[in-house]
Amino acid sequence: DWIHLNSLQYLPGADSLILSSRETSAILKVADLHGAPALDWLAGDARVWEGTVYEDACLEQDGNFVPQYGQHTVEYYEGEGLEEDQYYLMMYNNNYWVNGTRDDYEIEELPDSVGTVLTSDSLKSQVYVYLVDEGEHTFRLVHSFDVPYSSIVSNVTPSGENLVINSGTANVFGEYDI
Repeated sequence: DWIHLNSLQYLPGADSLILSSRETSAILKVADLHGAPALDWLAGDARVWEGTVYEDACLEQDGNFVPQYGQHTVEYYEGEGLEEDQYYLMMYNNNYWVNGTRDDYEIEELPDSVGTVLTSDSLKSQVYVYLVDEGEHTFRLVHSFDVPYSSIVSNVTPSGENLVINSGTANVFGEYDI
């Protein structure tokens, strides 16, 4: 399971897909799905892609924040006041790193907030909202908040004025104000 896709969202207006790859801790956009499908960009820790043919596809991280690791349920949405090439992506950021299919690769200096264990009382997962700017080829963290740590089996779902959160390995469901 070298990519472990755990969510996808079809964007009919752009004929593209937003994909969440848990194994690579990356979000991918595939463009021109019904024509000549091609990787448009990747968002996440760019170090994962250094020295590969995908290195140039990485969006540049705009700002000083820890990118997502082991994320689930990446969702696209538009917002008021955004420019034409901008939109938001919301996700459950597990803050969990595992890469069981690439024995030759290990991230040096994994951030302290990122776990490598299935359960923990000291780590936190988060809901992340990125602003993606395709014109500038960047992604920026614009909102986040802590939720119970869940290395796997988790999601965030908008429900009216709230977000419903499932922190699977913590066995917790929660409802949060947006």
